[in-house]
Amino acid sequence: MAQGAALKTAIAEATATTDRCPRNGEAGIDMASSHANGIVAGITAALRADGHCGLDIALRAPRQPQLDAHTIRLSFDRDTSRWDCRTDPARRFVGSSCAAPNLSIGR
Repeated sequence: MAQGAALKTAIAEATATTDRCPRNGEAGIDMASSHANGIVAGITAALRADGHCGLDIALRAPRQPQLDAHTIRLSFDRDTSRWDCRTDPARRFVGSSCAAPNLSIGR
């Protein structure tokens, strides 16, 4: 998911300079629906309740019920500069960068 990779970089850079999590419409991160492409319905950037920066990638795949209306959740820990990936679709249906819950996938 190229959109997610580019947004991860934008979030990491923004937090390094502003010490806060950017949202959609800030730090070069477009509105959620502007990221719609293929099975991606939209990507939302926001501060999570745990204090980490988050990206929620909403999936849209009507012919693939194992993916349709599910979400991939990426969280950025500003203290460690690491990303964590959680997903509600079965792991076999998402890329290797989110192959296990709590997988740190680097920056």
